Amino acid sequence: MKIRFIKYLFLASIFFSSHVYAAVKTFTGTGNWNSTNAWTPNGTPSSSDDVVIPTGKSPNVNISNGQCRSLTIQTGATLSIGNSKSLTVNNTAGLSISGTLDISSGAITISNTGTAFSINSGGTVSWSPGTNNLANATLFTNCTENFAATSTLVIKSGMI
Repeated sequence: MKIRFIKYLFLASIFFSSHVYAAVKTFTGTGNWNSTNAWTPNGTPSSSDDVVIPTGKSPNVNISNGQCRSLTIQTGATLSIGNSKSLTVNNTAGLSISGTLDISSGAITISNTGTAFSINSGGTVSWSPGTNNLANATLFTNCTENFAATSTLVIKSGMI
C-alpha cells in the first residue's frame, strides 16, 4: 500500500511540475530560414522558439509561414523577409533589433497586442507597407514600441 501511494505521488509530481519552455534557436549557417541545418539546435524555428540572429549572419525568410516566439537580431546581423514571404512573432517578448530587419518585400505579423518592439542603438528596421498588406499589418498596431535615439526606422510608401 505504501509503495502504491509513493508511486502515485511520484506520478502526480511529474504531471503537475511539467512545464513547456521555449527553445532558443540560433542561426549558425548561411542562406535561408527553412534550412534545418542552419540552426542550433538543428531544425527550423517554430512558434515556441526564441530566435537569435547573431553578429555576421544574414538569413532570409524564404517561406510563407515563418514562425518564432520572439526575435533578437544582434549588432552586425541582418534578417530579410523575402518577397511575398512572412514571419509571425507569437509572444509578447517580441522583437529586439540591434542589427537590421528588412521587411521591405515581405510581411511580419505580431500575434499579441502589447508585444515589445525595440530598435536598439544602431539597429535599423526597413519596412514598405505599400508592398505589404497594410490592412493586416500588425507591426505597429499590436506592439509597444521602444526606439533608441540612435536607431533607424525607415517606412517607405512603396509608391514610385
